[in-house]
Amino acid sequence: MSNNKPLRVAAVVGHFPTLSETFLYTTFQNLLSAGVEVRIQARRRGRSPHHVALPVTYLPSEDAPFPIKLLVLLAVLGRLVFRSPKQALRLLRHLNSRRQQLRWSGRQTLRILHRILPLMITDADLIYFAHGSLAVTYREVFGLRPAYLSLRGSDI
Repeated sequence: MSNNKPLRVAAVVGHFPTLSETFLYTTFQNLLSAGVEVRIQARRRGRSPHHVALPVTYLPSEDAPFPIKLLVLLAVLGRLVFRSPKQALRLLRHLNSRRQQLRWSGRQTLRILHRILPLMITDADLIYFAHGSLAVTYREVFGLRPAYLSLRGSDI
């Protein structure tokens, strides 16, 4: 980056830490060695005994009751509006356009907003999806934030 600040990457994973995905530890270590700041955004806490010295944030549960989801949504949306009104407006316009195009219900739109908002407020420069199937879950982030994904195995 031009101002000599390290690149900050938010790595979105399903579970963390996990035993079966040792490639992630190698990827993260290589990024750290290259001077990249890596932050993990996990959907669920893994069951691995690995201790990884990386900051991990667990994304809001999609299994929570609707009133809890709504409270989380309002809090995170309020934070986004406070930090970047332009980005919040862009996100809401994008989702409204997609809602009309795909004929989402109001509840479906709120569920998608609940899912992607935490990635919209991250201060990372780039969002990395470790699996293609996970990227599909968060596909509304693409085009709104710089993001990339890895494809391997059955994802291809």
